Amino acid sequence: MRRLTTDNLRLLAFHEAGHAVATWALTREAPEVALVAYDPGMTAGRIQVAHFMLDATRRRDTQIPHEAAPAEGEPAQFSRENFEADERRIIILMAGVEAEAILTHDEDWWESEEDRKRAEEIITALLASGWLPAAQDDHERSVLLAQEDMTRRCWSLFQHRTRQLMRQPPIQSAVITLANTLLAEERIDSARAARIIRTGIAEADPDLTG
Repeated sequence: MRRLTTDNLRLLAFHEAGHAVATWALTREAPEVALVAYDPGMTAGRIQVAHFMLDATRRRDTQIPHEAAPAEGEPAQFSRENFEADERRIIILMAGVEAEAILTHDEDWWESEEDRKRAEEIITALLASGWLPAAQDDHERSVLLAQEDMTRRCWSLFQHRTRQLMRQPPIQSAVITLANTLLAEERIDSARAARIIRTGIAEADPDLTG
């Protein structure tokens, strides 16, 4: 691996740890995680989580059993079950940048254009399929009523949800633990990643490691 500045590598380790911890928190899937750098003066992370985040998530055109009926008030072609995995994928994509913001203490931090583009593509595809997110609290209701286009409203809503998840002290503890281990070892297999995440969470709240 190319040796870059300590600050760049630490930022990259937090980014990849954020993806991994969010994946575990939302799905209990434990991704293999790797810290990779390439090109002079540049860094790029690669998280081996394609089995959930990128490729194997059930797509909207997957056949759903007849008993999985749409929620009340939703169009007939809409099934809540179809869209929940994509909603998790948006949060997992955003979690890398949120972990960077935890490290930098910059609430407006956003350095990963690739993650932003992929999250926006998912949101756009969901909206085109008849999906609208359900507001979970007064703040989310106000976001969805904002004077912006719906894609931007949904982006803001999921940014809020990602921040709520990642700023929980047990989750932050897991991100820090995994990032520090990743800096020391550069690659961690899925079983060990899960152990590290559970250890980090247990240090802050033992009740959340089940």
